[in-house]
Amino acid sequence: MENKPRTLIAWQTRGWRAWKRPRRSWLHFASLAILLAFLATAPRQASLQTYQFVKQSSSAIAITDDGSRLLVVNPDSNSVSVMDPAAGEKLAELTVGDDPRTVALEGSARAYVANRGSNTVSVIDLSQLTIAATIEVEQQPYGVVVAPGGDFAFVANSGSDSISVIETTTLQVVATIPVRDRPAGLAVTTDRLYVTHLLTGLVSVIDVTGLPEAVPYCGPLDFDRSGDVSVTDIMQVASEWRCRCGDDCYDPRYDIDGDCDVDVVDIMLVTVLWGPACPVISTGSSSNLAQAIVLNTTETQAYLPHIKSNSSNPAPLFDTSIFPVVSVIDLTTNQHLPAQLISLDTVDVPVNMPFDAAFTPDGSQLWVLNAGSNDISVLNTELRVGVAHVVVGANPRGIVLSPDGGTAYVNNTLDGTVSVIDTATAEVTGVLTSTQLYLPPIYLRGKQLFNSAARPEITRDQWISCASCHFEGEMDGRTWNFPNLGPRNTTSLLGVIQTYPINWQADMDETQDQEHFIRGLQAGSGLITDGDPYPGRGMFNVGQSLELDALATFVDSIPMPRNPDIPLGGPVPPEVERGLLVFESPATQCTVCHPAPFYTDRQKHDVGTADGPNELAGPEIDTPTIRGLPHTAPYLHDGSAATLYDVLVTTNPADQHGVTSHLTPDEIADLIAFMEVLPYLLIGY
Repeated sequence: MENKPRTLIAWQTRGWRAWKRPRRSWLHFASLAILLAFLATAPRQASLQTYQFVKQSSSAIAITDDGSRLLVVNPDSNSVSVMDPAAGEKLAELTVGDDPRTVALEGSARAYVANRGSNTVSVIDLSQLTIAATIEVEQQPYGVVVAPGGDFAFVANSGSDSISVIETTTLQVVATIPVRDRPAGLAVTTDRLYVTHLLTGLVSVIDVTGLPEAVPYCGPLDFDRSGDVSVTDIMQVASEWRCRCGDDCYDPRYDIDGDCDVDVVDIMLVTVLWGPACPVISTGSSSNLAQAIVLNTTETQAYLPHIKSNSSNPAPLFDTSIFPVVSVIDLTTNQHLPAQLISLDTVDVPVNMPFDAAFTPDGSQLWVLNAGSNDISVLNTELRVGVAHVVVGANPRGIVLSPDGGTAYVNNTLDGTVSVIDTATAEVTGVLTSTQLYLPPIYLRGKQLFNSAARPEITRDQWISCASCHFEGEMDGRTWNFPNLGPRNTTSLLGVIQTYPINWQADMDETQDQEHFIRGLQAGSGLITDGDPYPGRGMFNVGQSLELDALATFVDSIPMPRNPDIPLGGPVPPEVERGLLVFESPATQCTVCHPAPFYTDRQKHDVGTADGPNELAGPEIDTPTIRGLPHTAPYLHDGSAATLYDVLVTTNPADQHGVTSHLTPDEIADLIAFMEVLPYLLIGY
């Protein structure tokens, strides 16, 4: 596909059929669309010379205020490349922590890198091109930004639901802000921090003016989203015993009197200690994979590139399952603007996984980067139409424009390259090498395929990739309705090779059997080019396609990480020790179906959960592993259990999946505490 600007009319395939009649009005509309698109793009090229703008959002690529240095994270090389964009040269490649995801700049002096795999932030001295410091933060840091004044750096810890506040003068964490589930993308102004939440499309708005002394509370206790944590909220929690220690909603920071129960007494003290909570903006219940948020040049609106998961569809097809969109938020009122939603498949060609975005300095265009389809949708922000389409490298995860807006730079993470694009012509003018990917070739190829929707073998119309539902090998937090099956909760793929068979109905005994899913829901032609795949159980599909084997190699290599909260070989909390005794008790029968070390017997059982009116393939369901539970809610095959308490008690009245009816509330809390920390050893528990 050529990387050329084009009008809306040339690519508006989904609206084409509606425009066929009558012919005379169609011609009139087409002429008007062409004229509007021309007028929308023509002024921009002249105005670029009069504006300077650098985005204040977390991204996998960043540029200094003067445009002299380009910083590129290399997740699979555990490095950051410092480049001279004018000369097209790499000045240095610095080793940082494990799995770096985003980079942010403190002027032209320092850069901050969020290392998701090592729970650290690397600080780069740009004058010396050295690592100046390594700062420990909380679990799975993802997004990082630096405040406009340069006094603080903010880090979104997606694994521990918090924001670390780093003081740039001392390079110390001076505050930790509790937030909602899976914080990911960040954007910052002089007084506000905007935080996306990966699987929900929620955006938290945090007042940072009082830091570090006044630390706002932005966590989940503000159930009514009133902007503060009040007695109304805690009464909703305390009306059930679930906020006892060890359960999902329990947080020891709010158990002020230490009675292992969050109650009204505690919440009254919490409101004194923490002060007002944070406004939370919803972009819709179907919003998903919201990994970035960018502010327009006047800081009056925020734009979120993400997907919408249409999991309520009773019979999903490839192009009715997910949708690539950009949501818009009014920052003056903290309101989502659903009427301004931009459907990328409508204004551009079908694309997959909108991941990042950048504004031109005059604010007239938004360049939306699509990580799954390996391309960019260039949008006119006033008319909200597509004006150009640019093809880039493999799995692009970061885009930034030069301060004058004349050049766009894209980090192609699975090519180890940076695409250089002339924004006036929307032409790729060069490709820079940022790193050498020293991954086993079959593993790299599999990872590229897993994250790609750019090939017809994987999906039709660049619509859906494996990563669309299993981003980073995990799950999307959705329950989908499948023909001939019924409701199926998306499972995590972490450590999947240890827990074969695959799927809730245990109908696949090797990862290569996902060829059926590629040809089915994804509507791809398939990676097996010579014939059809064997059925999911019995004959093996390994060896039928090199690319299918590569995809399976990558998926089977995704590890199940051990719990970092418990030191390897160190002591475990007393509630976990007590929970282990409950788990191993013959009376509960937990180990019958969930034996260590993988916590599944890899068998199907009728546990009374798959006999509802919508179930088409029950009643026996494959035993799931119980490792990594804090990150895989909701639970059970149909997603009917919101919490682990619901698994053990609410949905288990007949003791069919664990004999728990005789347990006291304290014993249930201890059992949950044990289940939540698995796995905390390399072998066994």
